[in-house]
Amino acid sequence: MLQPVIDDLLVWAGRRGHQLDVDLLVQALDLRLLHDDLGDNHWPAGSVRQLMVERYPASGPVEPPAAEELLATLEVFWRFLRSDGRMNVRSASPAELVAEGRKARGRMAKACQEAAMVTARRALAEQEQARDRLIPASDVRASAADFRASGLWRQLRALMDWVAAGPEGTRQVLPVGDLEMGQVRELWELLDLGVWTGRFRAADFDADEVPAALASVPVVSRVAWDEGWAVQADCPAVDRLWWVAVRAGLLTVVEGTARGVLDEPSDAQGWVELAMAVLYCTAEWCAYETSLEALCLVLMMTSEPAGGGPATLRELVQAWVDSVRADLLDLGIAETSALDEAGWDLVHGMALFDDANLWRRGHRIEGTALGWDFCTVLSGALDDNGVLGLQE
Repeated sequence: MLQPVIDDLLVWAGRRGHQLDVDLLVQALDLRLLHDDLGDNHWPAGSVRQLMVERYPASGPVEPPAAEELLATLEVFWRFLRSDGRMNVRSASPAELVAEGRKARGRMAKACQEAAMVTARRALAEQEQARDRLIPASDVRASAADFRASGLWRQLRALMDWVAAGPEGTRQVLPVGDLEMGQVRELWELLDLGVWTGRFRAADFDADEVPAALASVPVVSRVAWDEGWAVQADCPAVDRLWWVAVRAGLLTVVEGTARGVLDEPSDAQGWVELAMAVLYCTAEWCAYETSLEALCLVLMMTSEPAGGGPATLRELVQAWVDSVRADLLDLGIAETSALDEAGWDLVHGMALFDDANLWRRGHRIEGTALGWDFCTVLSGALDDNGVLGLQE
């Protein structure tokens, strides 16, 4: 979309007091142009439903926009095109397009969620097939038992039970899909998440404090609820669980109504497949907090199928620092602050996954069958830059 058109749109909308999200508009127009070869001003009947129910689920971002926000922005754009004489003559009227969007908005969130689940499970299945051909398999029953015994699964199970205990087995949440702050606090207390947050913060030290942190296991204290938290994202412990539950398909949220949709697996293989989906989605959430390449190194070094074994935390940190140093030298970069931060990154990343039963902590850290299974999935999903991304 040409910048002059955007400028004209903003002037037109400003004079009339209309609000719109320009970034969201450009995203939607780019999707249509790339996949449907439809111009910015060409909106025939059926094109709104196609965008919301087909295009966004199949080709849109990992976190799609709320249908209401998308439709509100598009309505302003359509009315601008019509009033300015720029609307293609083969387009439906703004009123018809809005009506079509209102019919489609209830299906958009569900379609996006289902598409994300199918894409993730297909990619994980393909990676598992490749792994079975090339990599030693773990004990499926042991891996399933590791997951079912993990604190992460117990918390997710309790979260699903909380949703099911609501009226008609549902909970009403914010239109964007997040929890209200009263609900965040209720879950914080119900799931006793002060301990997880204490562990999370115990690993949040400055890079130059890494050697001291490795001298002994830090004492983890229970953190109290912070009255300054204003939105779900301010509370990482609840935000992580809710995000993973929705993203992994344990819960569905449509137009502000959350409900459980998971049928628990009936065999060990089913539990492992569920575990991989949950852990992958946990990695997606954690990707904003830590290096997933460092996590892969921990899993490989502590897993016997990979030729590793029990290792101390100091050994793991040193191995990761050496790996980062080698990468920097390959790029012709001398010692930098990145090496100081590398140790912190690994310790912090492990804290984020400590409740997942990927390893057992003691004087040495010992990988589990579940940890090896997830290592093969995670390593296959990271690109050359260490960025997580499913390949369709």
